[in-house]
Amino acid sequence: MTWTVTGRKRGVWTVASLDWLFSRCMLDPSGCILWQLSREDGYGRGGVVHNGQFQLILVHRLSWELHTGQPIPAGKQVLHHCDVRHCVRIDDLFLGDNDANVADKVAKGRQYRPSSETARQMALAGAAARRIRRT
Repeated sequence: MTWTVTGRKRGVWTVASLDWLFSRCMLDPSGCILWQLSREDGYGRGGVVHNGQFQLILVHRLSWELHTGQPIPAGKQVLHHCDVRHCVRIDDLFLGDNDANVADKVAKGRQYRPSSETARQMALAGAAARRIRRT
């Protein structure tokens, strides 16, 4: 699988191996291989041309495809055992669907839990909404 990777200042590269990816990463003492360039919401991002189309891609997904040589199946996500969003180490990545992602999040205690004050406000909003609907 070949990807063409673009950069605003550095031109265009064709990626046929993981060398390009790893040259932009750093080994963390925890064992993670961390993307050092663009990040958004903690996820490493890169601009690529794939099948003739430019797109921004999450680099952990690129890492998965470069390591396995296979596209990510429809309906699947690339998840992190390590929970480090910009980690591209293949041993830290695994495939799962949205249900697996949610189960992993809950098992690790990372799901959103509203504070008691937020929960009260939400309940009040619900009661107010029901009252409004009746009128």
